[in-house]
Amino acid sequence: MVNVVKGAGEEIALVAAGIWAEATAKRDGFATTAPAEAKLPGIRRALDAGGTIQMAYDGDQPIGFALLVPGRGVLELRYFAVASEAWGTGVASELMAALVDRARASDVTVLELWVLQVNARAIAFYERSGWRTTPDLKSQVDSRRIERRLERILTVST
Repeated sequence: MVNVVKGAGEEIALVAAGIWAEATAKRDGFATTAPAEAKLPGIRRALDAGGTIQMAYDGDQPIGFALLVPGRGVLELRYFAVASEAWGTGVASELMAALVDRARASDVTVLELWVLQVNARAIAFYERSGWRTTPDLKSQVDSRRIERRLERILTVST
């Protein structure tokens, strides 16, 4: 069982940046992982935009996080990552369920995210989790890699 807690401080941001650096290096097939500090500016920008982090723990070990940023009528999943050693263990599904519960509790009915179009593994996970792909595409400014928008419409729980 994974414990998911909400937070937004500098320490949790650095932990999230480290998980993001490791998971994206593994995803992209890099032999080395960038330092967490290299990924921290993006995490800080999302937090400065009103975002909050939900951190997943296995015991006292952080193993994944979601960073959600509120928008006009939507909640954007700006970052979602699980440490590669926890891939395939159900952590991502538990973290996703927690963030959907949080969205419902805040009366949000639409979740959205942008994912690299070539990241088939992530897209398949999101689709299994109730997200649907949209025709919306954009190019990342720095890398020019193409991202696809996905959304999840939430039903109101009674």
